[in-house]
Amino acid sequence: MTSFGPNYLSQDLQQAVDSEVEQGEHILWTGQPTPARLARTALPMTFFGLFFGGFAVFWIWGAATGMSHHSVQSSGPGAFFPLFGLPFFLIGLGMVLSPLYLYNSGKRTVYAITEKRAIIISGGSKKTVQSYYGRDMSTVERTDLANGTGDVVFARKFTSNSNQNSTSTPVGFYGVANVREAETLIHKIRDGVES
Repeated sequence: MTSFGPNYLSQDLQQAVDSEVEQGEHILWTGQPTPARLARTALPMTFFGLFFGGFAVFWIWGAATGMSHHSVQSSGPGAFFPLFGLPFFLIGLGMVLSPLYLYNSGKRTVYAITEKRAIIISGGSKKTVQSYYGRDMSTVERTDLANGTGDVVFARKFTSNSNQNSTSTPVGFYGVANVREAETLIHKIRDGVES
């Protein structure tokens, strides 16, 4: 069987991968998301955040100028009325800055495949590790992008809220340079084929 060697990673990311490998397990493939690709996925949220935050600024400004026109006492309860828009402004600001967050997150994320599982390691000093074995994998779907990178989705993460509504989020490797190699190895894990 052909095995694909690990790609170049920074020393910190390589140590993060090595520390997760169990005895008798071998790294067959590693990759990283393209940070700019992750950042682009947040652009719709950024545009909505501009609208959301802009409306909050308009609210705060309108409430503050309305108070001054109506001679509301600055020490009364109405003095806090403009502050009701502040949480909405902060939420909008967070949405606008989400591409920057995802860009930085992408630089601290590494993907790895062994003969047993697919691994997603993210974070800096506080590391999050997700492992997906063959039993966790569903339909494998690859997307090739024009710049030669691509995505391979192989699982779904289900979460439920307080109303018992369940939502699913696709899980996979996003914006990786050698996506076809990753797809081949993930198929082997899912189908229980030894590499």
